Amino acid sequence: LEYKAYNPSQLAVDSGTTVTFINKDNANHSVTSSSGLFSSGKISKGNSYTYTFNTIGTYYFYCDYHSTNSAEQGAIIVR
Repeated sequence: LEYKAYNPSQLAVDSGTTVTFINKDNANHSVTSSSGLFSSGKISKGNSYTYTFNTIGTYYFYCDYHSTNSAEQGAIIVR
């Protein structure tokens, strides 16, 4: 997360890949699955959250703190 935006907003990975989300912004953020699969809770500045994507599919996520900000929505595509 960089200044209220996921960077990159989409990422394609192989099944079994662990993705680390790092908060590089001054505000608190989260990484929350749109389907309820995972939720990081609060990620404060400099902290991170990791999740391993084992199943092929597309996983949409957003920030609970700024859910109406389209720049704080994204997707992980697992192939």
